[in-house]
Amino acid sequence: MEKLWKNLTHSVRMLTNTPGFSLLAIIAIALGIGANTTIFSVVNTVLLQPLPYEAPRQLVMLSTEQRTQALDGRGSFSVR
Repeated sequence: MEKLWKNLTHSVRMLTNTPGFSLLAIIAIALGIGANTTIFSVVNTVLLQPLPYEAPRQLVMLSTEQRTQALDGRGSFSVR
């Protein structure tokens, strides 16, 4: 516990002696916290919250796929 206290007092002394480094450290921590909060908010909204529909498990997504024609003129498609 004594070593921890000595390390804390030494680090506070160093931060007060070098204000430029202190400012840089504070800015880096603030940017890290801001980025973490932003990413969590997006993940929470998109992935963790339930969809605002009555039966979200019954929703389906339909899409089309453009395939090139075969050399003999027949089109190709796949059924899933």
